[in-house]
Amino acid sequence: MENETKIVRLTSHEEIIGRVTTTDTGVTIKDPLILIPTQQKSLALAPWMPYTTIATDGIEIDSDRIMFIVTPHDELAKEHMSAISGLIVPSTPAAGDV
Repeated sequence: MENETKIVRLTSHEEIIGRVTTTDTGVTIKDPLILIPTQQKSLALAPWMPYTTIATDGIEIDSDRIMFIVTPHDELAKEHMSAISGLIVPSTPAAGDV
């Protein structure tokens, strides 16, 4: 896995979305955002540890601190891209909307 947008569930139960690269001892996450469930049954994205340089430098996480890694839905991956770049990624039209 090389610089792919993934969701990493940590043993602390935090779910982090970011650009993930596999290392010998775990993963490196760049542009990490924490997924926060809301009362409206949706998700909010917030900077993870915004008081550090990990947004640009990335952070290496050992595999013993990771519960699992999954691929987000396309819309969530686009939301992540928009949040870190400031660019608005257009939605894919549903079948029949064209």
